[in-house]
Amino acid sequence: MRSMGRTLAALAAGLLLAPLALAEEDVNRQLQRMNERLNQLEDELKATNDQLDAANRRVESQQTVIERAGLAKQEGTLSALSRFLQQTEFDGWVAGSYWYNTNDPKNGSGPGANTGRSDGNIRSMPFHPDHNSFQVDQVWFAMEKPVSEESRGGFGVDLVFGKTADVLSERTDDTGTPSDGNNGDLSNLYQAYVQYLAPVADGIKFKGGRFKTHIGAEVVETVYNYNISRGLVWNNVQPINHVGLKAEAMFGPATILVGVANDSLLNQNTDTDDDKVFLWGVAYDVSDEIAISVNGLYGGDSNFAQPDGAGRSSDKTGIVDLVITWDPSDRLSAWLNFDYLWTKNDRKTGTPRIGDGDPQFFGVAAASRYAITQSTGFAVRAEWLRGEDLTPSGFANDNRINAVSLTGTLDHHLTQNLQVRGEFRYDKAWWSRGSNNSFFVDDDPMNLSRLDEDQVLLGMEAVYQF
Repeated sequence: MRSMGRTLAALAAGLLLAPLALAEEDVNRQLQRMNERLNQLEDELKATNDQLDAANRRVESQQTVIERAGLAKQEGTLSALSRFLQQTEFDGWVAGSYWYNTNDPKNGSGPGANTGRSDGNIRSMPFHPDHNSFQVDQVWFAMEKPVSEESRGGFGVDLVFGKTADVLSERTDDTGTPSDGNNGDLSNLYQAYVQYLAPVADGIKFKGGRFKTHIGAEVVETVYNYNISRGLVWNNVQPINHVGLKAEAMFGPATILVGVANDSLLNQNTDTDDDKVFLWGVAYDVSDEIAISVNGLYGGDSNFAQPDGAGRSSDKTGIVDLVITWDPSDRLSAWLNFDYLWTKNDRKTGTPRIGDGDPQFFGVAAASRYAITQSTGFAVRAEWLRGEDLTPSGFANDNRINAVSLTGTLDHHLTQNLQVRGEFRYDKAWWSRGSNNSFFVDDDPMNLSRLDEDQVLLGMEAVYQF
């Protein structure tokens, strides 16, 4: 009996210890597999390290070859060029035109030639003077590095070639005869300036060098105008650009501009009379559709106040300019431009430049464009210009010139970048006293009694903007 008890006890102990023995065997097998996996990972890591060491040795070898060949500096230059291209905005276009004048004037230069000027007193078509002629108007290249809070320094450069540059190069001669252009020197350099955004308030932007004028609704750049030709007000009253320094600050919807320049109408790198011009302007966005700007300048010698032979004097030229723009929809846009130019000739040296008085101009121009389709539009411009004290010495000083102009332009985009335009223009001028047949050159330019009081022009233009 006692022997059977011991047997039963041994059997029970065996049953209890058997699972523990089996569990221990499973653990050993798992540990063995983990060791094998770790050994495998260690081998893979060693192979990866060997490959990385080999790659590093190749990079070091290649860098040595680049340095010995002098290519490291070129890589730095390419990197700088890449940054410059990323930060700079580029624009440009090529424009050509054809014009026909029904008066059939003589082209070219010399006595009796049509220069785009009416009787030496008002300019009508200085950029397109030639009859029945094709011409290259503008080959334009522009680039600008804008300023921002992240990058406060910048610059801008605009280069122009073609007929526009030829006209901009013409200057006042020593006899006091007004030129067709008013750019002065460096005719191909329309703009060249540096700019800086000062970290004060909302920021004041300074711009120094040669920059386009803030006066007027039309501009030199043909792609930004409704019409092919520039109007009477733009050609006779408004400057083109300035050499100087200006500052602009925004106060909500308003922008204030002040500046100083060498001259009022002539754009020169040299101030010939030691008398600077003060620039000013106020622009205000009334709404999303309407904007108003009142701009002007006052100071230094220029076209209508400067005596013959230049030299220092206290002659002054002043301009007050008002521009109202209206954009009620994507299809319709319009502007209204009023200008008053006056001069004060001190008569201390030489002979008054034009007439014995103080020449003045009053001008009003209005234009609108309507988009007929997404690719086609029609624009119209109407103008009135009045000049006083413009007659040569010996004539009555109260004689006045009145001139009107009506222009219609149809434009169409053949492709996204290529645009063609056709234009009809009518100009007429008359004196307040005396003969009116003395303004526009006709087919017998040497017979002054046969000059016309009006002219009709037909023009076409093609522009590719890139």
